[in-house]
Amino acid sequence: MKKWLILGLLLGMLGPAAAQRNSDWRKQYEAFRQQRNREFQDFKAKANADFAEFLKQQWKDFRPNAAVDAPIRVVMPQPEQVPPAEPATQPLPQPKPDLDVVRRLADGAEKPAGQTAGGSGTSATSGRNGAGQREGSGSGRNSSASTGGSVSGGSATAVSGAALSLDFYGDPLRIPWPRGLAPRLSTVGEEGFGAWWGALGAETEAAADYLAQYAEQHRLNGWGYYQLARKVSEAIYPAERPDERIAMQVFLLSQWRFRARAGVCGNRLVLLLPFREQVYAVPYLLVGAEKYYIYSYGHDRSAEYRTYANDFAEADRVLSLAMDGTMEVGMKSRIEVPRWSALLGETFAPMMNVGNLALEMDYPIVDGEVFYRQGVPADLSDAVLGTLRRKIAGKSETQAVGYLLNLVQNGFEYVTDEEAFGRQKQLFIEESFFYGRNNCKDRVGVFSWLVRELTGLDVIFIRYEGNAASNGVSHITCAVGFRGTVEGDAFQYKGRHYVMCDPTYINAGIGRTMPCYASSKGEIQVYD
Repeated sequence: MKKWLILGLLLGMLGPAAAQRNSDWRKQYEAFRQQRNREFQDFKAKANADFAEFLKQQWKDFRPNAAVDAPIRVVMPQPEQVPPAEPATQPLPQPKPDLDVVRRLADGAEKPAGQTAGGSGTSATSGRNGAGQREGSGSGRNSSASTGGSVSGGSATAVSGAALSLDFYGDPLRIPWPRGLAPRLSTVGEEGFGAWWGALGAETEAAADYLAQYAEQHRLNGWGYYQLARKVSEAIYPAERPDERIAMQVFLLSQWRFRARAGVCGNRLVLLLPFREQVYAVPYLLVGAEKYYIYSYGHDRSAEYRTYANDFAEADRVLSLAMDGTMEVGMKSRIEVPRWSALLGETFAPMMNVGNLALEMDYPIVDGEVFYRQGVPADLSDAVLGTLRRKIAGKSETQAVGYLLNLVQNGFEYVTDEEAFGRQKQLFIEESFFYGRNNCKDRVGVFSWLVRELTGLDVIFIRYEGNAASNGVSHITCAVGFRGTVEGDAFQYKGRHYVMCDPTYINAGIGRTMPCYASSKGEIQVYD
């Protein structure tokens, strides 16, 4: 008993001592954290100051390189079709996607329902279920972001208040931006850009940090970061100040440690962006061995550009156009896919991020692997895969694949890029479901995803160049590596047998090649 009493007394004495040590440790850690933060901010401030001086040095001349044409330039006006064994009793519904709503949201002129003009703002630390992640439908007009006007005779554009209100694809942001901070370029070039950079100073750190937190919270990819910088620059500067907009985009991307440069073409600034992926249909400068793609507000095109020799010292990241399926921008809405509802025999209306779709509207043209290796947002993935697991339960391997093949063949209206968007555009899987219409290069993405996720079978892609029978039209399709023996047109790849499954050859079963490509040798492409 005496031993336990002594032990209890000792523990009672140790408790306050341990608590005191814990309190001292917390104080020491907090002091250390604040000191390291000050050191980092001082280092960043010095890096910005040094870079402002560096920008004033003589820039180098570069000749632009012409944009590279995309690998698939055309798709067939209308795909070939096999009459179904049992004709449908009524025609499938025609999707009527409201492209104007997505376009207005992309341009910042549209707000989803449930948001008030101006908004109360989104906290960058509110979590993934914060403002902008609500379920709803419809739309409403949005007042433009507060940019102010030109100050007569002054050196800056007025920014209303100590916070900058911005609608980012449906997410209302209130950015801690210093009142009136919008310096102007005295000249376009070395001296003017260097002085402009130096004028921003440490006052922008809170804004850059806030925006970086928002981007991380909503898991923006490289294109999302670029669009965030663009939208902020356009909220600070009016349309008649395009050079300052470009300068601000370079500055913000650099503060987020992305490599970006300004260049001079004629008497205008342009934005120069390197990407991890090959980008098509955009001219570029070759700086060393790296491509810097040229983005601008209608600059004067000349034979030469000028830019500086090095990126911002802290910029050690390169923008990527890959999409892993976790990005969430703006409000979510349930969108019915009418053809799928008709074919499934039940209402099919998955949840989708409308803001994502608006951000993807002007996505650059890149290689198919970006789209065929993409992740699919969880809400859409759960709805699609959950529904189809019920539909193929109990089916054999070939029956399940045949069901998925017919569903993709008929579940989307066939339309060319030019008919739908007026230009070449490949769709992410969520875009195919939202618009309810697509073509061959989009269908293979949807079909291959369904087969891999629902059956575990491997899929390869088959690319056909245009020929006389196809009137010169290129095509891309799929082949599936079944576990059992399956008859039909097939390919050998790494010792495995893959059977043709063409999601664009309407109503064609497993093993059938579209007739206009039957005599052509397809090129196997693999996207693991």
